[in-house]
Amino acid sequence: MAAKRFFRASAAVLGLSLGAAAAAPAQPDTGDDEALRRKLVGILNQQGAPGKAGRPGAAVGPPGAVARLGDSRLRHAGRPLCLTFSPDGKRVVSGGEDGTVRVWDAATGEAVNVVQMPEGSVQQVQFTHGGTRVAALLGGGRLRFLNPDDLKEIGQYPVPVGGEFSMSGDGRLIAHAAADGLQVTDVETELARLEVPAGSPVRLRPDHKSVAVADAKGVVTLYQLAGGKPLATLDNGGPLTGMAFSPDGKRLACGVGTVAKVWDLSAPKAAKVAVEVKDAGRVGEWLDNNRLTAGDAAAAGVYDLAAGKWAGRARGVSGAWAVSPDGTRVAATGGTGLRVRLWDLTTGNQLLAENDTFPEPALVLPAPDGRAVFLLAGDQAFAWPLDQRAAAPAGTLPAKAVLAAAGKGRLAVATAEGVAVYDDFDPSKPLAAKPSRTLTETAAGCRSLAVSPDGSRVAYCGDAAQTVVVEAATGKTLRTLPVRTVALSLAFSPTGDTLAVLGRDGYLRLFPAGDPLNADLWKVRVQRGQKGTVAFSPDGKLIASSSSGQIKVVSAADGAEVLTVGGLFENGLVQQVAFSPNGRLLLAASEGAEGGVRVWELATQSLVRTFATGYGTIYRLGVFGDGTRVASAGAEEAITVWDMTGRHGRSAPAAPDLTTAWGSLGSPDAAGHAAAQVLAAGGDKSVSTIATGVAAMRATRARVAQRVKELGSDDFNVREAAARDLVRIGAPSLAAVQQAAATSDSAEVRKRAADVVTQLGARGVRPTDGLAGDALRLYRALEVLDDIGTTEARELARDALETGPGADAVKATRARLGKK
Repeated sequence: MAAKRFFRASAAVLGLSLGAAAAAPAQPDTGDDEALRRKLVGILNQQGAPGKAGRPGAAVGPPGAVARLGDSRLRHAGRPLCLTFSPDGKRVVSGGEDGTVRVWDAATGEAVNVVQMPEGSVQQVQFTHGGTRVAALLGGGRLRFLNPDDLKEIGQYPVPVGGEFSMSGDGRLIAHAAADGLQVTDVETELARLEVPAGSPVRLRPDHKSVAVADAKGVVTLYQLAGGKPLATLDNGGPLTGMAFSPDGKRLACGVGTVAKVWDLSAPKAAKVAVEVKDAGRVGEWLDNNRLTAGDAAAAGVYDLAAGKWAGRARGVSGAWAVSPDGTRVAATGGTGLRVRLWDLTTGNQLLAENDTFPEPALVLPAPDGRAVFLLAGDQAFAWPLDQRAAAPAGTLPAKAVLAAAGKGRLAVATAEGVAVYDDFDPSKPLAAKPSRTLTETAAGCRSLAVSPDGSRVAYCGDAAQTVVVEAATGKTLRTLPVRTVALSLAFSPTGDTLAVLGRDGYLRLFPAGDPLNADLWKVRVQRGQKGTVAFSPDGKLIASSSSGQIKVVSAADGAEVLTVGGLFENGLVQQVAFSPNGRLLLAASEGAEGGVRVWELATQSLVRTFATGYGTIYRLGVFGDGTRVASAGAEEAITVWDMTGRHGRSAPAAPDLTTAWGSLGSPDAAGHAAAQVLAAGGDKSVSTIATGVAAMRATRARVAQRVKELGSDDFNVREAAARDLVRIGAPSLAAVQQAAATSDSAEVRKRAADVVTQLGARGVRPTDGLAGDALRLYRALEVLDDIGTTEARELARDALETGPGADAVKATRARLGKK
């Protein structure tokens, strides 16, 4: 259900990001917000879809992606748990913790279909009814039947079946756990055919006349369905890991320990072990009456009983597995990760494994020119030009990288043994053959690492629970912080003078980075967790931290809370936080099936963008220097670059589009942020649009003041017209009318003003505090003018900040966020 909630939430945010900003009416100060939203959607769509980059000739991927390294084939959003081949061997069907059933092309690994199931994880999938249905066993024990062609549900079993079931080939009988033991039921009539003591595993015999049930000691009893008479008892000498009948029903393979015991059932009362296959304790299905699929903890394949040898075998197979009907391939869920794996049994080689290069990268660092991304994954460094399909090797590390950080000309890489420091580091060039030095003092098991922006200092914390600050050029210890707690995350201020420490003890602290005597400057309580992240804003005035799904932003001056965004756990734990280079946005990477990249606007605390690969946890973020893109790396083992502007590949907006964007600029949600991106893309043309809009805001303010004054006119018609116009103006009139209703000396004015307030309320206009309405429109307009940066834009910004409607609220918000 968590994955399902995530997909719905992502769709909602994407809708806001692209569909909420809107058309300005003829008068920018009035109009229907929904109409504005609809029109902006049209503008964004008309300006063209995002262009494709990254891999020539290849689709970029999910919405918002502009470049992508690696593939998402054969991947779930949560750990895969089960799989099977289609009867023709052309498809692999898998189920997982993400609650999905997915169909893959067995030859290419590309996704063919996917369906989100309604009840938790998918525990087991198998073809039934002669291959015309896929049976999916869900976490709650519910069994649902799907059409293999489109995955639409075509039926379900009415009662829970527990954690295992066995169906006859024609789909008419099912054996499953029941309240009082094990039950064999006629699926069509729902009548019990047999009830026997509980056991596992359980298998129906191909002739549909008997069922084999194993007990906890590995004793298998073969029961006749008609009457329940025991036909045979097979003592395997230990618990079974699996069991399967040969197609003719004359043999039963039982996995016990490290061997497969194959029983000859041609004379049930005299049943005996015909052969034992070594290294085959995990029994799969029979391909025919002589070939058995089997394996051990690290291998699987096909054993030919007639030849007495393995016909094909692959090593490295773990988790649940299945062999194709022709015996040439094996698919497995693997012990970890999100990917279904395939092997060629004729060669033993893994197939489609070339996209396994970037599991849990330690660093994702965009190059200064924005044309490439530098990566550390495993013990390798890579350079990925964004216009290329593949990354090029860029060096080898002394050991597997756990995490890494970079500053000017300096790279620090944490391994299990210590911290390797590279001097003269340039992300656009190959890594040096050896590190310049290795820091080992209390560095074993390094959990957190930071490099100052100027590259002069390195801070780290390992298993010793001591945070050490060293001089990067020499490795000399500058100070050891006077607090004994594991630092979950570290971050230097932009000047490098202070160090933020998020500790496992549940405190965020700020320390002087170089003074060995001073204690912390301040500390504040945060949510306690086992993993955390901390980051400074580019101007050094704010610090964002998280050890849950909630992000707390505090003042760097004293630790006072400025704002909090996100939920504690409903969107997954935060893996990394980052600010945009202009300090306006806060980005977070989160874990689990709901994982993605979320972007908040700090001024409004609104979620303005969500990027999701659909494949779970995002571990690392790398924000490009110009703030237009962000790179992410996650559990899917691919690297994705996302467009932060919504403008990638779009033509410059025309004048009507700019007017439309101005009309939506005051929207409190993602619509207003999208409108600001349109105006910023307009350049000099937008300066004129904003000037016209600010003038209209001033004119509206003067108009409101005049109409409020006219509420006390001696002329009845003037009073009536003034009240109607105030209602027509809408939200911009509310504050002035409220003040008149509360403070006017005239009883007539108070009465009429109160009536206008009531009418506005009936239209959904409510009082707002702080940054809203004209104030929010002005705030974003000033940001746009700052981005444009021309002399004319700067002059307009200065004038608007002094005299524009809502200027006081704008100044208050800027002060709260530490901005001038």
